[in-house]
Amino acid sequence: AYLSAQDEVGALIGATVKLSEPSYSLKSKEEAFDDILLKQVISKIDVRGDIEGEGCLCVELKAAIRLGGTLIMLPQSELDEVVAEENYSEETEDSYGEIANIIAGAYSKSFEEMFPKNCRLIRKEQEIVVPAKIEIDSDEPVADQTYFVVTHAMSMNDSDIGSMIFLL
Repeated sequence: AYLSAQDEVGALIGATVKLSEPSYSLKSKEEAFDDILLKQVISKIDVRGDIEGEGCLCVELKAAIRLGGTLIMLPQSELDEVVAEENYSEETEDSYGEIANIIAGAYSKSFEEMFPKNCRLIRKEQEIVVPAKIEIDSDEPVADQTYFVVTHAMSMNDSDIGSMIFLL
C-alpha cells in the first residue's frame, strides 16, 4: 500500500516522495494523539464495504502545505515561506485533499488484494487540529475507541517532512 501511495503521490506532484516501512500498533484515541505533538491536518476516513468503520489520516500541517504547495507548483522560495508561516490556503488545502484521496485509494487497493472481505477507504472532510487540545471523550475528530495505527516517516526530495499516521 505505502509503496503504491508514495509512487502515485510522487508522480502527481513531480517530486520524490518516500514513506518508510510502516510500524503497526493498537492504541486508544488518547494514546494515539498523545504521541502526536505538532499541528495536524486530519482527513477523516470512512471505511465501507464488508468491514465498516471510521478513522483518519494524520499528516503534520507543514507536510500537508509542502505536498499541496508542490502540487500547485509554488516556486521553492514561496513554498518555504508558506510552510514557515503555516499558511494553509484554500488552494493548498484543495491540492492536499487530492493527495489524501490518492493515499486512501492506494490503501484501499492493497486491502482488496490482501483481505478476502471487500473494504474501501473514502476520504471525507479535513480539518486542522492541535493534538493537545483534542477532547478524548468527544467524537471529534474521531470516536473514542481503539484504533489500528499505521505510522510512516515521510520524506520529499530526500528531506524529512514528518510522519503520516493512519488510525483505522
